[in-house]
Amino acid sequence: MMTGTLVTNFAVWTATLAASGPIMRPLRFDTYWLLLMIPLVIGISVTYKTIKLEDLSILRREATLMTLQIVIFMVVTAAVIFGLTQLL
Repeated sequence: MMTGTLVTNFAVWTATLAASGPIMRPLRFDTYWLLLMIPLVIGISVTYKTIKLEDLSILRREATLMTLQIVIFMVVTAAVIFGLTQLL
């Protein structure tokens, strides 16, 4: 009886350890992690504009405009922060 429980516990522990592999060894996004911002911003813009617009025929134009605004603002903000840190 005790052996069956021990085997079951070991199986659960092994499955848990195997499932945590991606957590222990995450994917490497060092070279292009900033590019992952683009799909995130697109998703946020489309979702926000879908909720706010009454006429969805202009959704593509409005979401594109909002995406560009967010990306440009982030780039300008990063440049300003970089400039400030170089001065100090």
